[in-house]
Amino acid sequence: MSWMETCTDGAPRGGLPGELDVVREHVAAALSALRVARTPEWVSSARDGYVAILEEQIELVRRLGAQVDAADGAVRAAQSTREAAGGLGW
Repeated sequence: MSWMETCTDGAPRGGLPGELDVVREHVAAALSALRVARTPEWVSSARDGYVAILEEQIELVRRLGAQVDAADGAVRAAQSTREAAGGLGW
């Protein structure tokens, strides 16, 4: 299960981590919209192609979520390093 299905509300963070939280919300909303678009039951000669495109887009959004997680990890590591160095300059 990905972070998009397991994330919970917490106290808002400030700065870059807070901005990444906003990006996460947008990514989760995009994933939800793509999933909703994939579910209608309709018959058309284009349906299979439409569903395939949606599946590709869902995978791209999932990868974007992983990249946001990686960026968040990098920010946390940088903050930890800064704190360990006594909070000296950025």
